Amino acid sequence: MQHFSNTSEKIIKNRLAFPVGWNIIITSFPIDWKTERSPHMENKKEIVALLLPVLQATRNLSDLIDLTLDETTEIVTATFSNGATKRANVAADSGTSMIRDIVGQIV
Repeated sequence: MQHFSNTSEKIIKNRLAFPVGWNIIITSFPIDWKTERSPHMENKKEIVALLLPVLQATRNLSDLIDLTLDETTEIVTATFSNGATKRANVAADSGTSMIRDIVGQIV
């Protein structure tokens, strides 16, 4: 692990540096710069599909009939049995942050 004294982001030998405190830590995973996503990012569409039945099993969201992710805007739309919809912004979220944001923004 290499540390740098300044806090600016550095890229060294296909590794990405993340600022942590006063140092920068170099990650060990490779970044494919030709694709928009790192190979280590979660599949947001799959998480939304798996989250729907979990939320439907709750008393509070039993009337939820659909969750859809717009991959362009990274907005999740929740559709309820009465026709109402609510939206949750999940842009730049990790998988667990996305779940927290969806629940927090539609309940």
